[in-house]
Amino acid sequence: MSKLKMISSFFMIVSLSIFFHLNIFADEFMSELMSEFITEKEGECNKSSDIEKRFKNYYEKAADNGDANAQYYIGKLYYKGKGIEKDYKKAFEYLKKAAEQGHVDAQYYVGKLYYDGKGIEKDYKKAFEYLKKAADKGHIDAQYNLGFCYAEGKGIEEDFKKAFEYWKKAADSGNADAQYNIGCCYIGGLGVEKADQNKAFDYWMGAMGEGHVVAQNTLGKCYAEGVGCERNFNNAFNSFMMAANHDYADAQYNLAVCYIEGLGVEKDYKKAFKYLKKAADQGHTVAQNALGKCFLKGEGVEADFGKAFEYFKRAADQGYAYAQYNLGVCYIEGFGVEKADQRKAIEYWEKAANQGLDAAKEALKNQGIR
Repeated sequence: MSKLKMISSFFMIVSLSIFFHLNIFADEFMSELMSEFITEKEGECNKSSDIEKRFKNYYEKAADNGDANAQYYIGKLYYKGKGIEKDYKKAFEYLKKAAEQGHVDAQYYVGKLYYDGKGIEKDYKKAFEYLKKAADKGHIDAQYNLGFCYAEGKGIEEDFKKAFEYWKKAADSGNADAQYNIGCCYIGGLGVEKADQNKAFDYWMGAMGEGHVVAQNTLGKCYAEGVGCERNFNNAFNSFMMAANHDYADAQYNLAVCYIEGLGVEKDYKKAFKYLKKAADQGHTVAQNALGKCFLKGEGVEADFGKAFEYFKRAADQGYAYAQYNLGVCYIEGFGVEKADQRKAIEYWEKAANQGLDAAKEALKNQGIR
């Protein structure tokens, strides 16, 4: 895992203890070119494959005659599969011709193709080369992607100062993903002289203003814990709600915690259940475990041991220690299963104990295992 991903995960998991100590509810050059055409007769958009084909034929002739813009356009059509069948090899062929003539957008796409190994064998050094050409000409998306090359040491030696430099260029041009990454750099002190929570908060605010869903959720955590700002549970709740409304599972879980604990909103177990289920059904393990507890205790929903067992098992099978422990309890007590099963209980407690969960160790001790 890259250092950036580690620090982002660290912030999400550790920085807001208020959410995680709760074990009981234990988070272009015409990019759409020729996709729509205005008919003279009706003055309305007409998505006509015949028109697209005529434009394709026209640009192919120009491309074959060496026109860089035409080469880029045809390459982009093949890349996107717009009006023709998607073909990364042909996309690479045309885009590379344009890139060699200095076409900055083509250079960016050639870099992406090398990076992803689409239409050409994956080659991080080549990806870096073409992304840098485009980035140094001011291509914002190339600057953003080049930052990852430096951060992850792909095609170039790892260098967080350089990653920060290129992300900042993209961020200052309004790229929300870059703004979010700059915030992570400031939180973790990556590529900067020292960590700075206030600057992290400011960049995440910028990303949120561009509709960045992860930034919305992260800002909710900032407001909840007072990271880079004054603690404000109302703002935390509103930020989580923004991200949750975009089906972001971690925000849905955090919003449920707000409803459970009455943080920025009145306590409401039914609404908490609603958002836990949304997150759980997207595979959010902590929400699955929490939802299992709701079904087990009848909080926000009618008690249903079968459903409790189902959600505990979903999370347990993804390696979540608390769910493994709870599933063991279900097996030993016979909740949601035909009959109690000590062997199965011990199996899941062993899994949880091996992850360091004290409750599981104690359960095994009581069974005379440890």
